Amino acid sequence: MLNGTVVKWFGLKKILKIFFWIRFSKLGFDVLDEGFMKDEIPLKMHSQSFTMEHQWISSWFGRIMKKVSYEEKKFYIVDRSPYSSVFYTRGKGKLFVPLIDELARELREEANIYIFTVCLQVEKDILWKRICERLEREPQRKKYGEDSREWMEKIHDLYSNFNWDLTLPNNEKRESFEKLISFITGALEKKKILCK
Repeated sequence: MLNGTVVKWFGLKKILKIFFWIRFSKLGFDVLDEGFMKDEIPLKMHSQSFTMEHQWISSWFGRIMKKVSYEEKKFYIVDRSPYSSVFYTRGKGKLFVPLIDELARELREEANIYIFTVCLQVEKDILWKRICERLEREPQRKKYGEDSREWMEKIHDLYSNFNWDLTLPNNEKRESFEKLISFITGALEKKKILCK
C-alpha cells in the first residue's frame, strides 16, 4: 500500500510561495514546482483550454503517484494542484471539482495518500500592484489574461470562496510559515490517528 502526504498550495502571486519554498527546501522537504508539463503535449491549443487543463490534472495525479511509489520521501510540498484548473480553465472549470475530489478520495482511501490544500491570500489592491510589476518583467503573461483587473477580481473571488484546508495571508512571512508548519504537523497527527 502506498503511503504519502501531499500539501499543495495556491496563491495569486508567488511572493510568499517562494519564501515558503526556500524554507521548506532548507528543512529537507521535497518541493515540486508547477512546470512539470513543459513541452509534454505540443498541440496548438491554449494551455487554459478545457482539454489541456484536463490533461494537466491527470498528469498532476500521475506525478504524485509515481513520486510516492518510487521514492523514499513520503511528504511533498507542491506548488499548484489540480484545483488550479477549476479557476483557470476557460469556461467550464467547475466541472473539474467533482473529478478532482474523487481522485483525491481514491488516493486517500485506496493508496493512503493524503492531500491537503493551502491558499495564500492577498488583498486585491496589493495583488493588482504585484501583477502589474510582474507584467512589466514578463509581458508575455498577457496571453493568460493577467493584464485584466476584472479577471484578477474574478479569480480572487473564486479563491476567496473556495473550501481550503487552510488559508494564510500572503504578507506576514514568518507568522504565515509558522501557521503552515503548525497546520502540517496537525494534519500529519490526524493522518496517523486515521491510519491506525
